[in-house]
Amino acid sequence: MRSFQNHFSNLVKKDIVKEFKKPVLRSSAIFPFILNQNLDTRITFLSYWFLKRNISEVSISATLRDEKGSELFFFSKIINETNSHEYSVREILKKKKIKNLLCGSIEIEVNSTQDMVFPFPAITVSYKGNNSNAYVHSCGRIFNNLDDKKNNTDIQVGESGFDVLPYSYVKPFFSFVNGPNTLKNQKLKLKLINYKGQQKEKIITLDTIKPYSTKIIFFLKNNEKKFFKKEKGTVKIYHHFKDFFPRFMCGALDVNNKFSTLTHSYYDLSDSKNKKIDLWKNPDKKIFFDSSTSVPVYFKNKKFTEFAIYPNFIKKKFSLKFDLFSSEGKNLKLSFTHILDKKLSKPIYLNLTDIFSKKSLKRINENCYARVSTFGGGITPTRLKFGLNIGQYNKMYNLSSNICFNANVPVIDILNKNKAFKWSCIFYEKNFELLISNFSYLKDGFKEANAKLTFWNQSRESFSKKIKISDNGFFKINPFEDKKLKKFLMKKVGWITIETDNPFVNGYYVNFGNHGIIGADHIY
Repeated sequence: MRSFQNHFSNLVKKDIVKEFKKPVLRSSAIFPFILNQNLDTRITFLSYWFLKRNISEVSISATLRDEKGSELFFFSKIINETNSHEYSVREILKKKKIKNLLCGSIEIEVNSTQDMVFPFPAITVSYKGNNSNAYVHSCGRIFNNLDDKKNNTDIQVGESGFDVLPYSYVKPFFSFVNGPNTLKNQKLKLKLINYKGQQKEKIITLDTIKPYSTKIIFFLKNNEKKFFKKEKGTVKIYHHFKDFFPRFMCGALDVNNKFSTLTHSYYDLSDSKNKKIDLWKNPDKKIFFDSSTSVPVYFKNKKFTEFAIYPNFIKKKFSLKFDLFSSEGKNLKLSFTHILDKKLSKPIYLNLTDIFSKKSLKRINENCYARVSTFGGGITPTRLKFGLNIGQYNKMYNLSSNICFNANVPVIDILNKNKAFKWSCIFYEKNFELLISNFSYLKDGFKEANAKLTFWNQSRESFSKKIKISDNGFFKINPFEDKKLKKFLMKKVGWITIETDNPFVNGYYVNFGNHGIIGADHIY
């Protein structure tokens, strides 16, 4: 694990860091894929490097491997302009006349002669079924060199921070792709935690893991599901992996392999004693919340929002305050506070839709946003990760999203930023929507965001428009409600870039599948 302070040095004081930081000339991501007659694995990205880094060109290569790590396909090309890219594993294998392959990996590598800053690129994988589409961003990767490996494995911790679904119709899993070396006798210790805080340990032994082999581990047997008492829980995964970046891609696959959910794990810091690294001091308690984030709260069409809190952060007592705002940034004067004990031992699920509905004297007829701020006496966990579960009632399945997202700690320097760059994929789905928000960690608010939105398709075309987003407000985009955008996408995945004068602009995208299978993630 790399310390947050080390990672954050890439984001602030760049003029100082440049003097000693080695340039990143290779940026990569590797994804396990699942493939059958019902499911396809697709990769999409925007060639954003020319916009964000002023890089003149990059080379993109893709390597497809089978489950055992044998290379099946490789291609490379030079890219020097911005547009939307998409690759289907099914289509690649079809062209190569490769049949009967159920799982493996696809690795995307970006190489440049100019510094790309981050060793992991903004790439999204989707598991697309007939009535569903689940997403997650880059999480696993193969290290660039020994320095990269050392920086990210000096401190080793477990992985956690995602939901375990014990339902009869799905198989919970976590997955990874090994690095260049053979691993022997790897023992994974799992700590299962149900909603009551009860724990159960199990050991999974992997005798031999071949180079670049894919491991999709279905870790919950049918009889073990009873431990969760028909309710969601979580798991902590303790490992000794050092040959690849051990961020696991996780989810729940349908027992008939027709659909899947997707998310990723995150560091388990619950046993940390390193207060210098894992606690953050508020630089000015009069101006800033100790940390903050924001999430959409659904009230219409039987949709709902659930806020998941996992026992994966350093022991610290603090409270979370939730305040509800309209899309125009109006404070609706509905709020509540949840106090977290110092020794959190179980996952907590707060149904924000239900809680705010009960607090309101009248029915809430609009979808809103909740600002979530932490109060810990000026001290907050540095890495505070939550789960955003967006779902829909009265559907065939109850498979909400499980977005892994973080609270933002206050940094004074960021107030001097007069521009920001965000981007996101836009999937051509009828019930897909992108939400762009403007919430800061300043107690009195910050300012309205002026934003230039540019849409990119796969035909190297683009168009732009300008919008304003109120302080504590948000803006929704649905490609099927925007005739121009719908036509522009040509029934394919597109992308959007957001250039703004406000460093706090952020967002999420959500796809409401026909049968209650929700795919979602945060924007880049």
